[in-house]
Amino acid sequence: MSNKKRGKIPFSQVQAKNRQPIKTEKTISISLCYLSKNKNRNFNFFSDKNLRQKEKALTDFFDFVKRLTGKTRLEILSKNKSSDCGFENLNFQSIKFKPDGVELSKDTNISVFRFGDNNSGGNYRVLGFFSEDNPIFNIIGFDFDYSAYEH
Repeated sequence: MSNKKRGKIPFSQVQAKNRQPIKTEKTISISLCYLSKNKNRNFNFFSDKNLRQKEKALTDFFDFVKRLTGKTRLEILSKNKSSDCGFENLNFQSIKFKPDGVELSKDTNISVFRFGDNNSGGNYRVLGFFSEDNPIFNIIGFDFDYSAYEH
């Protein structure tokens, strides 16, 4: 008789047959490469006057980025615009500024996320578009005063 214990197979000898790898969706990444050069639509907004209000807006933006990048596109697609990291789509033709370094067609969907006080119903907006092949949100600009598009 063998001295080996019965019923226990060393992990290194276990082989699964016909096991498919589990596909998991990647979380969203952020890109700033197309950020508008318009000083009211980019980070230049955070300099100069009203520093306290702008500091709060910047803090709120980074809090939003942290929450958004912890989610997948499927997760945010299931939300309405009033929920945390929910968004609304607009046609690019309704945007009143141009992104830098990319030409977008008039019917390109621009996603608008709210951030700031109350997170989902915040005072500020970040505008961008999703890459087709990757879960990358390309930020093209901000709306701090409700003038980037018709509200």
